[in-house]
Amino acid sequence: MLVGCIESRSRFLRPVELLGGIGSVLLGVAILLRILSIDLAAGTSWEPSSYFLAVLMFVVPAVLFFVGSYVQVVSGKRWALGLVLIGGVFGLIFVGANAGFGFLYIGDKRGQLAVLADLGVIMITIGAAIVNVFVVNVKLVRSH
Repeated sequence: MLVGCIESRSRFLRPVELLGGIGSVLLGVAILLRILSIDLAAGTSWEPSSYFLAVLMFVVPAVLFFVGSYVQVVSGKRWALGLVLIGGVFGLIFVGANAGFGFLYIGDKRGQLAVLADLGVIMITIGAAIVNVFVVNVKLVRSH
């Protein structure tokens, strides 16, 4: 009976983790595009180094987060939790502190909504990843 409950939780949490990784990448790109659109609307000059830094801050942690989620869900590797945590922590820092403050400062409601959605997705996905590694995988190994 315990194995059935754990397997059903595993069937629920693995897609949540994978969809969270995908959602984080999509929201990271959406935040980047929102910043670029606000920048273009303001008529500022184009500086490649600023855009490269924005990609490093918002997209790269999200991609690392997604890769960790994907590897953990598809192959069940425990070390992938490290990628999820590293990408998630850097995503929380960069998105929450930098983009969140920036959108709050200029009063952009769409940007604020994207930041809150990304922070929520990251937190839920980190929780699902931790449960997948430390609860579901351990109990499934013990039951066999």
